Amino acid sequence: MWEHVEYALEEANKYEVDFVEVRGEIQKSTLIRFTNNIVKSVESTQLVGLGITVVIGKSRGHGFTTDLSKESIRNAIIQAVDSAKGFSPLAGISAEPVEYSPKDYAGFVPSRNKDPEKVELGEKIELVMRGVNMIMEKTREAMITAYYAELCGERFFLNSEGLKRYWRPMRNGIYYHVVVRKNGNIGVGRELFASSYGLEIYEKKKPEDIAKKALDGALE
Repeated sequence: MWEHVEYALEEANKYEVDFVEVRGEIQKSTLIRFTNNIVKSVESTQLVGLGITVVIGKSRGHGFTTDLSKESIRNAIIQAVDSAKGFSPLAGISAEPVEYSPKDYAGFVPSRNKDPEKVELGEKIELVMRGVNMIMEKTREAMITAYYAELCGERFFLNSEGLKRYWRPMRNGIYYHVVVRKNGNIGVGRELFASSYGLEIYEKKKPEDIAKKALDGALE
């Protein structure tokens, strides 16, 4: 991806622009859906894109492409430049970028000792099934819908001031939806837990506990 980001910056700087910012992203998602103790579907998708922002005077323009060919990148640059020029008569507030501070982020970073991208699909299924099985052991009156969702990827950032960054966003979560029918009454309970930690978080936040909250809500 870096070669595409760097090419976009180089090409955009050939135009009469005051500032350029290029962002590249590769995004991978996984969704596992359960009905009771049956896996109903597994969906995996991957999206790739590159976005360009240019500043011309007081005006800002954007271009975007999911095709990383040089021609498509050049077209996205032209789109950004034309957009900035087109909006320039309306730009009442300066779009000049604030000064960047090229220091590494020193704040909190979640642990990812068990990176979801490196964990087998079967282990993720077993993780959710722990909660499903707990509910089924508690009552035979429940209809359960459960999900495991995961979003991973890579992000690339480069601007005309020389600021260059790379990071890996990641989120994952477990969701239980429980419907209980008893004596003519219907109860519904839902519980979701999501985080930016690795799957080691479920050693503390146990799927059984998440599922129990959904079940308790339905029973109440």
